[in-house]
Order: sequence, then structure tokens, then C-alpha cells
Amino acid sequence: MLEKHLRKAITDTAGVSTLRSRCALTSISEDDEWVYAKYVDAATGEEKRIRSRFLVGADGKTGFTRKMYLEPKGVQMQWAEW
Repeated sequence: MLEKHLRKAITDTAGVSTLRSRCALTSISEDDEWVYAKYVDAATGEEKRIRSRFLVGADGKTGFTRKMYLEPKGVQMQWAEW
């Protein structure tokens, strides 16, 4: 049920043209204006590249975004308590 609502919210959001599922991120880079991501589409095996103003890494604490991109730049997640 949750996934159904998330998918609907994504497709209803202005500026979102495509939801890419079943893909594996292989690299992230950036310049002063854009973030570039390369990924492999599991359905076709084809490597693709996209660019965006922002990248949201929602792949978890052991995911590619954190381990291969943020941590090498010195970004560390700290435990926080209220």
C-alpha cells in the first residue's frame, strides 16, 4: 500500500518525468551546476547517464551514495538523540 502511494506521489510531482526502478547506481559526479549519475538498467543491462540539480540518496546506511560518494568526501553520519 505504501509503495502504491509513493509511486503515485512521484508521478504526480511536477518535474518528475520518469521513475526508474530496478536500476543500480554505478557512479556520481558533480560540477558547479549539475549532479551526474550513471546507472545500469537491470531490465536491459544498459548503462545510462542522467543529470539533475539534486540527487537524493535514499539507498540506506550501507548504500552506494553514502559509502562510495559521501564518506570519501568526509561526510559522516552522526548519531543524534533528542
